[in-house]
Amino acid sequence: DYCSRSHREMFYGSSGAFRCLTEGRGGHVAFVMHTAVISNTDGRNIDQWSRPLRAIDFELLCKNGTRKTIEAYKSCHLLRVPARVLMTSSLLPDLDRLYISNMLNFAQQLFGSDTTK
Repeated sequence: DYCSRSHREMFYGSSGAFRCLTEGRGGHVAFVMHTAVISNTDGRNIDQWSRPLRAIDFELLCKNGTRKTIEAYKSCHLLRVPARVLMTSSLLPDLDRLYISNMLNFAQQLFGSDTTK
């Protein structure tokens, strides 16, 4: 299942990228959701690879070049990204997919912040 887009791939998603970092396979930096460290340290994940990990051993890189503890994620982050992805089936008619896309764009214009428009 190498490179599959599922949890069968050991380095899939945010937790997988964090695992890659902790196992020394991918360098010294991982781009992950702020919850990845909390979810996979201090006994919160029962998988063997994460058992010895402690949140205190990891830091966030801030835009201004400083570093902070994981708990400071609201004030220290490199960028904002959408938390989830929306997908539709390829079996859905093109017109229905266009309706969904237009509805989401309209909602973004109405409710999105100036930085997300």
